Amino acid sequence: MTLISRRTFVAGSAAGAALAGPDASASKQAPLGLKSLTTAAQPISTAEHEARLQKLQALMQERRTAALLVEAGSALEYFTGVRWWRSERPTAALIPARGEPVIVTPFFEEPSIRETLKVAGDVRPWKEDESPFELLAAALRAQTTPGSLAIEPTTRFFIVDRVTRAAAASRDVISGDELVGSCRTTKSPAELALM
Repeated sequence: MTLISRRTFVAGSAAGAALAGPDASASKQAPLGLKSLTTAAQPISTAEHEARLQKLQALMQERRTAALLVEAGSALEYFTGVRWWRSERPTAALIPARGEPVIVTPFFEEPSIRETLKVAGDVRPWKEDESPFELLAAALRAQTTPGSLAIEPTTRFFIVDRVTRAAAASRDVISGDELVGSCRTTKSPAELALM
């Protein structure tokens, strides 16, 4: 067995590429007749985000649910367009059965949240000496729609616990899995194109 050093291998590879010349790249072109699968893929529009939110709110009204608590993640992006990650500094939304969502986020992240928000919403930034949970609780207390507080299933427990304690409201807390699933199960043509 002959051993080849890395230096010899790299030198041989470079020499082979040089000998192949510029015509070698022609063989990398797509065969005739094939089309890109991504030409129909477009970002989800503002109108689609608004339609998703309207569908969610109609379902909440039907099921006597006052609001849905959603932490940063795929569901928040799905309904509001806000593309954000989870950290020890919560970014979350309270989506009411009627009206605009209330999005809370650290003060220094507010411009980025506003930039990605695709629906009308009330962005409430919080500073280090303030409680994001109190901001969400205040939004919940302001809800006049009767009913339960639904929780998007991936929302971390400490957020649910702190918001519900701060709200001190006598609302039942239920899983929002069925609400979110009812909205996300059927894919739109725009979603299918992106898949």
